[in-house]
Amino acid sequence: MVLVEEFEQKAIATLESFRKELQSIRTGRATTSILDPVHVSCYGSMMPLIQVATVRIGDATSLIIEPWDKQNIPAIEKGIVAANLGVSAVVEGTLLRINLPPLTEDKRKELAKQVNQKAEHTKAVLRNLRIKVKESIKETCESDDDEFRVEKELQVHVDNTMKKIDEIKEKKIHEIMEI
Repeated sequence: MVLVEEFEQKAIATLESFRKELQSIRTGRATTSILDPVHVSCYGSMMPLIQVATVRIGDATSLIIEPWDKQNIPAIEKGIVAANLGVSAVVEGTLLRINLPPLTEDKRKELAKQVNQKAEHTKAVLRNLRIKVKESIKETCESDDDEFRVEKELQVHVDNTMKKIDEIKEKKIHEIMEI
């Protein structure tokens, strides 16, 4: 049925959004997605960091930022500070290095809590979407049997998506808590 297919497409988009949100949460290892929220003021506008520099992993605990235009180094530093990521950049000639401090046990627990909150928010979005689809099902189905069948099919998709959210959440928490 069309309504269930629409739900499935929106559920997939919601899952992808959840995955992307979790990428910006730091784990014990360096990852370039930590810098996704950084925007840099240059050339008269605010631009994402990845549009003005190359970001790569130096080692397990550091990131290296190589600006395409060396005059943007101060603006990149300001952008990193403004993003409030809890890290700072050190200028090394024509590059910037970000050394990621090791996560304390308290910080790991706090990050795991953030992951749980984001997962619950994603599940709430999914539940709201299910409610809207159920209302549409009641309006469009001609018989109670059809309505019951379509709602059952919808619930299978909801359960599968909820399970995927939990799997993604558990994987991220495991990455965070790993020492």
